Amino acid sequence: MTTATKLVVAALMLAASNAAAKDNKVVADANQKVREFYGVPLNLKLWDLKKLRSTSELGWEMGEGDVYPTAKIVVNDSVTLNASFGSDGGLYMLETSSSGAVGPHGTFVGSTLEQVKKTWPSGRLIWGVNHGNRYVTFSTSTGIYYQFSPADLAPEAWADFSKDYEVDPSIKAITIRFAAIDEGQ
Repeated sequence: MTTATKLVVAALMLAASNAAAKDNKVVADANQKVREFYGVPLNLKLWDLKKLRSTSELGWEMGEGDVYPTAKIVVNDSVTLNASFGSDGGLYMLETSSSGAVGPHGTFVGSTLEQVKKTWPSGRLIWGVNHGNRYVTFSTSTGIYYQFSPADLAPEAWADFSKDYEVDPSIKAITIRFAAIDEGQ
């Protein structure tokens, strides 16, 4: 093979590799810790929003007696991400409720609880009331959370939290959330 042929082959392989990386919805490290979701790094800083290849719109939200910056990041026609930032400008949480969003291991907004549990067998489903708002969350123990609609749980699930309650495995995820990455990790 000539040097010119080798260079052409190398360039084609690099282009294919870059195209495949661009198509990756989730980028994880060797320990399967998610580092990037739809091109948004989980260690994003507020001031780095302009570096993204996506359109973003800044906003603010109240919480814990303070005001925090937020961003709506439009990745493509079918996926919008909502980012919450801490007072230091670091990403706190990244989430999507877009029906076209595909998460880790092929799970997606709309995956059933059964599918999510199968993907993360050591995760756990928790539900309760926080500041008067009901929540139903599956924690994967990897910084990834799947939110389900509280309306999908029967009234008896909310009556007495000390009792075991079997949740319908066919309820569907309405949001995928990612906790931010600590710089030390």
